[in-house]
Amino acid sequence: MFWGILTALIVLWFFSYIRFYADNGFYGDQVHFLIMTQSIIEDDDLDVKNQYLNGSYWDFYIDPTYKPIDPHLPKYKFDENSPAWYPLHNPALSMYLVPAFWVMGAKGALYAMIALDLLVLVLLYFWILQISNSKTGAILGVAVMMSAPFFLSQIGYIFTDLPILALMLGSLLVFFKPGKKWWDYLLLSTLLGVGVWLHVKMILPMGTMGVLMLFEILNAKNDNNRAINLGAMILPAMVLVGLFEWKLNQWYGVWLPTSSFAGDQMLKVNPANSLSAYLFDRNQGLLTINPGFWLVFLGLPAWYAKKFHISNLKSQKNCKKNNVQDLFAGKQQLAKLAIILGPLFLVHLTFDDWCGGYSPAGRYMISFWPILLPAVGFVWEKMISVWLKILIGILAAWQTLYSFFMIYYRATWALCGARNNIFIAIENKTGWALDKFWPVFNGAVDLEEGKKLVSLGLLYLVIVGLLVVGWRLNRTHFKV
Repeated sequence: MFWGILTALIVLWFFSYIRFYADNGFYGDQVHFLIMTQSIIEDDDLDVKNQYLNGSYWDFYIDPTYKPIDPHLPKYKFDENSPAWYPLHNPALSMYLVPAFWVMGAKGALYAMIALDLLVLVLLYFWILQISNSKTGAILGVAVMMSAPFFLSQIGYIFTDLPILALMLGSLLVFFKPGKKWWDYLLLSTLLGVGVWLHVKMILPMGTMGVLMLFEILNAKNDNNRAINLGAMILPAMVLVGLFEWKLNQWYGVWLPTSSFAGDQMLKVNPANSLSAYLFDRNQGLLTINPGFWLVFLGLPAWYAKKFHISNLKSQKNCKKNNVQDLFAGKQQLAKLAIILGPLFLVHLTFDDWCGGYSPAGRYMISFWPILLPAVGFVWEKMISVWLKILIGILAAWQTLYSFFMIYYRATWALCGARNNIFIAIENKTGWALDKFWPVFNGAVDLEEGKKLVSLGLLYLVIVGLLVVGWRLNRTHFKV
């Protein structure tokens, strides 16, 4: 316990140092979340019209031109003559920031986000441990995340991406827990309901998770607590979703959640093109900026082949009764993750603002890909090949080097299509243009250039090669 608390305090200090050393201020969505928080504190509501018109946001918003910020409102619903303005962002994140903002203003909100970033790492550790049953693998997975530029560049900034990841990790920990009791269902149902208040896109994964859990309860054999479990699973989510729908209709006069947000930006681009941009773009690409995540593809075959051992579980009676064999077999786990996350991920790939504008690299991907980090735990725990452990060290050092340049040279954010400031800093220091090979995508995510297609083909071949190597090693060199 002592060492855990000490580690948490050191990480909090490190995160605070990063946030203030490479300070980008509050821009974009962050300002609007703070305005919503300000409205809750000052007016006890989410009518933000007076905050925008009075300019109270200048306490935490910096613009050298002193141009008033453009309100984030559903344009079809509100104009300058509307008696009230309700924001297009869901309010859960702003509500979370209220206590810290009330005490310390915008700086307090910053510290609240740093605390949430630490929570992400704690939940990630237990998620990897639960899936891989490896403490060393869990530490390695957290190290991959903690050293990743796309994580460090979001520390202390007020975006919904890391809160979404925290909520997803917490929900999945309960979802895949063996021998669940009624209070586990109560907690999961509450988390699912909170997800709807956090972001409209959470409706898909949270709703899917809820349906799967209801099927699990109904199909459990000889369960004397089925009625209690069903009530615990249904009631909190039903109340929270009902309240959200009531407020949605009160604010916007609609019942469809996407009507208040960016529904008109979905289904606009080819998802295959967007996937390539998300993975390999020179500026925002997940694997471009975070080479440690290549290990996921090496470990996925081991995760897929993982077998269930009921002797390892504490409560065998409850596990047999609830048929948790399906929960602990690797292929079933990955199949359920695909069902839960797949639809949202596919819809996200059609979103026309794939890179998030001027924001941290990989901003949108950070809500999805860390959930696959248990694969890294399998790489470390099961592989006995020395050269593969050397490969892990090389990728970790490579990624840490990127993070060092990002922090030291304050090379955190950039725009779509531009060179990543990390690579600019490295080239200025060493003369090496490490991003020369990587393809460049603009906001429209085009794939017309022949050179881009060649480089993409080679990069996808690397992914296929890692999966094949992982599969072959799983059959010959993995400890069973």
